[in-house]
Amino acid sequence: METAFVKDNQVLSLSVNRQDVERCARVIREYGLLTPPVIGDLPDGTRLVLSGECEFLALREMGVRNVEAVAVPILEEQDSSRLSLLLASLRKSPNALSEGMLVAQLLKTSKYTQSQVGEMLGKSVSWVNKRISLITRLHPAVRELVTLRQLCPHSAILKCFCRWITNPGRPCSLTGAT
Repeated sequence: METAFVKDNQVLSLSVNRQDVERCARVIREYGLLTPPVIGDLPDGTRLVLSGECEFLALREMGVRNVEAVAVPILEEQDSSRLSLLLASLRKSPNALSEGMLVAQLLKTSKYTQSQVGEMLGKSVSWVNKRISLITRLHPAVRELVTLRQLCPHSAILKCFCRWITNPGRPCSLTGAT
């Protein structure tokens, strides 16, 4: 599969930092690609990374133009979020912010309830609620900074958690303003 025609998954890439990509590149150079990325073929012809974002970014940075990947047909767009969550639960979990964004996206674009999402992932409804709560408490500008990789997800979560403790019920922004 040609790497140039595969779209990065911005939500999954929130779980990947520069050190992760460098580590993946070292492992790939030394041992080869141990786990092929999973790529979803969306109905509109778009190809999207569903699993293996770190490896895929490393391969792209290494100049690899073609990669062996697992191609999965995606019949409806919300299925890509569902499959990404399922695959993430089988591998090293993404951070809570990525999980929350994927869960929120899945709930927004599908007919699933929080209970059904929890059951599908083998997680409790409480787990689902905590992820959604994290996303809804973050100010949209903070979410955008994280999505654009201008702010580390862990820093956003920590700063907003501290602000939320002092101002419960108010959305979290980095300045303290809502």
